Amino acid sequence: MNPAEKKKWEEEQKKKEEESKEGAAERIRQAEIEAEQARLREEARKQREIDDYFDYKTTYNYLHRIGKQFGHIYVNDAPLASLTSSNSVAEIKCSRKVMGIAMTEEIRKLA
Repeated sequence: MNPAEKKKWEEEQKKKEEESKEGAAERIRQAEIEAEQARLREEARKQREIDDYFDYKTTYNYLHRIGKQFGHIYVNDAPLASLTSSNSVAEIKCSRKVMGIAMTEEIRKLA
């Protein structure tokens, strides 16, 4: 092998090494992107499981059990929780519901 061919061969080897290093860096970046996407998919799956668990049936059963297990009287002492009927406080199943001191004071202020 003459010196010109040897120099050309060395340059080709250097170029191949650089390409392999760039390829390795690209593979690492691609692996990091795939790992991040997998993590996001797993978080989304867990959130779907939580959302599916707290549907209207499980919420209704939970509220019904609260009323049966913890007594026969429910004292509502949370005026801000009672502003709308869309929250769970309005749906507690109990034989007797009464207002607490803070709730009574708020109603007096409104009147």
